[in-house]
Amino acid sequence: MWARTAKGSQEFFERVAAKGVASDPMRSFVAAFRTNLVTAGVVDDDETIWKLLRRFAILVFDFESTDPLARLHALALAGQVLADEQVLRAESLWTNLIEVSIAIGKVGGSINREELRATLSGRDFRFAGDRDYTTARTRLADIARMTLAAIGTTVGGVNLIRHGAVAELNQALDEHRFIELNGGPGVGKSSVLKLVAERFSREGQLIVLDSISTPSGGWIALSQALSIPGSARAFFNDLAASGGSLIVIDGVEMFSEPSRQRTVNELLREAASVPGFCVLVTARSSDDHTNRWIADDVVDAFGGVHSVSVQELNDEEVEVLSDNTPELRAILAPGHPAAQIARNLYRLSRLLKVPSSADIRTEAALASQWWSTADNSTGGLVRAGQRIIADLAIANLKGKFSLELREDSDTRSHLTRSQSLNEVSRDEFAFYHDVLRDWAIGNLIHEHHKRILSLDLALPASPRIVRGIEFAARLALEASDDCDSWVRLLDRLSPVGAHSSWRRQALLAIVRSEIRHELLERAGKALLGRGGALFAELVTVIAAVDTMSVVEFYASLGLEIHKPIPTTLRSNVSGTGFALLKWVLAHSKELPLQAIGAAVELVTIQFHLFQMLPNIASKTSAMLFDWLRQLDIHEAAITIPNDAAAERLDGSVRRRMIEDLRTMALMLSAHSPEDAKAYLREIDAKRDSHKVKAIRQFSSVLAPVAPTELADLVLGSLIERPRRRRSFSGMDDRRAFSFADSDYLPPSPAQPPFLDLLIASPDHGLALVRRLVAEAVEFNAGGADPGEDGLTVVFDSGPRFF
Repeated sequence: MWARTAKGSQEFFERVAAKGVASDPMRSFVAAFRTNLVTAGVVDDDETIWKLLRRFAILVFDFESTDPLARLHALALAGQVLADEQVLRAESLWTNLIEVSIAIGKVGGSINREELRATLSGRDFRFAGDRDYTTARTRLADIARMTLAAIGTTVGGVNLIRHGAVAELNQALDEHRFIELNGGPGVGKSSVLKLVAERFSREGQLIVLDSISTPSGGWIALSQALSIPGSARAFFNDLAASGGSLIVIDGVEMFSEPSRQRTVNELLREAASVPGFCVLVTARSSDDHTNRWIADDVVDAFGGVHSVSVQELNDEEVEVLSDNTPELRAILAPGHPAAQIARNLYRLSRLLKVPSSADIRTEAALASQWWSTADNSTGGLVRAGQRIIADLAIANLKGKFSLELREDSDTRSHLTRSQSLNEVSRDEFAFYHDVLRDWAIGNLIHEHHKRILSLDLALPASPRIVRGIEFAARLALEASDDCDSWVRLLDRLSPVGAHSSWRRQALLAIVRSEIRHELLERAGKALLGRGGALFAELVTVIAAVDTMSVVEFYASLGLEIHKPIPTTLRSNVSGTGFALLKWVLAHSKELPLQAIGAAVELVTIQFHLFQMLPNIASKTSAMLFDWLRQLDIHEAAITIPNDAAAERLDGSVRRRMIEDLRTMALMLSAHSPEDAKAYLREIDAKRDSHKVKAIRQFSSVLAPVAPTELADLVLGSLIERPRRRRSFSGMDDRRAFSFADSDYLPPSPAQPPFLDLLIASPDHGLALVRRLVAEAVEFNAGGADPGEDGLTVVFDSGPRFF
């Protein structure tokens, strides 16, 4: 593609040599291409090599395979051109076409369509009426070209190719039929999609669907719009036979209208049954939009969804941009105030337009600057630009995609030229990028919270609106010295009967902001008030919507799992929970009793990170044991605040909270061994067999940390203090061990803590076993001399009598 579009050999070879623009495999291919040509006698000249390369093509046929896809498509087309009563002769028609081709090829001849038809008719083949798909193919190609053309691929004039994501996506298309390209807003998903889609369009048929041009009403509406004759199956067979087909949906979450969703589902359902069709969609990583409205049977028919992630710029890509664009170098430097948001491609492109990027620290601040200046409008254009952006935001709140602007104006021209607006059709304008829609909705609601009243809060928040709600909350937090405006916004979003998704998005704003640590300090009083109710709610929301399965997380990193991990174990990998945990550690003494259960849940969804962050793990473990020793030890002094204004914990709720607290503290005991030892000694002193039973289940983590205390705890629970009493029958009912020995059934060396102690600390483990055996012998023998009653075992050191 580069060779064909380059204006000359110099431009092409400079592009191939540019670091970050071309990849090492690209350079290797060009070098091999040159070497083979020169070896065959071609002049080693850039101009000559470039001219040959731009005419080079690889045509792939699979007729030699055991089950060729090309033959399958050929038979499908043969069945379509035959009359209905001769459809079963499709394979015979294909065989005759091969014979005719071979016969003509032997003499170097040719045959036109009418002559071929006459020849086959003479062999008793009858054909159906002609179906001309030329118009439909042309329209599909135009839609694809125009839609992809609107996707930008440059930043600061540099055409940055995300080689890692492109390579992973290309590999996924070779192995899967339904690929979801996901990532955060503005990371460059669409540019990756564009590069891969344009490459595919040179090999097969491209179908590009977007939320604006896709007609409502199902397949019938789409086929009429494209002038497709015949059935959907016949049309898709025809497309697939031309080298396969790729269906591209950029922004699957933008399809919020059920009528357009129906069109997509019906198209995909038909395409799934035709070999050679693949689907590529882009979606925001925080949303599960693909499985939300794309029908389950469609996803299953394509073999499930395979995800490919696009991340923010890595160090190498940052280096390339800095080297090629001096104006980006300062913004991308680690010490720049906007460094936290500059590694997002779209935000970076916007930062270039800000007169003083040093004043920008957060995305919300960048959104506010864009809104207040109407994308850096000048003079009298600012107010007019603000009105246009606000009107378009209101239209989006009402579920519309665009705004009609019939009058030409300098303001409209500026917003279009600056790529704030995109003219989707004559006089119909939409936001150029979905991030701008989010910013506009956020600023609109931040200006007047009463605009929320126009929304139907009883329904789930639309994917087109949810991030706008988050930005309204971010602006409320960042633009004030307190959190009162944020709390009022939360109240506005949660009247009686409101769906939880509205309030949930505004809650997450505090931990998704780039200055989350400052905002959490600012909102501390509100979070801890009413028994930490708002804090507990925030933890629940993070655990519900901002976590992923630990198994999936490890798989995404390509890490091997050596121990079985429950599929129900989830982890917060976005950093929101970690930020909140750091705040909890700083305010652990202020956290009320009612909020400790939420704090334990917060620790649980961070558990997998503690091995990599020993300092945080140590502080967290110490905090948990501090709470545990107060709540789990009878008569211990309790210094944990108890909010009298909040509802008291129910007895069963309190017990469950302490059990969860004990579990997590013991799991982290290796990070705070002295606290673990002190806790075990205190439990031992209380002789509480029920707690001992719960604690010894964690012997695998306790044995390496506190072997002495664990062994003493088990001994104390099994060996009763000397006592003598008689039952009602007059018989002595003394036992060698306490009734706790029934907890060790069925008998096995693997019953905790014995094997764990023997492995972690053989001296302590062996001492425990010998002490228990001696107690049993002593009790049953009654102190009598065994004499010769025993067993002799021969060891390397000699025989021993037992």
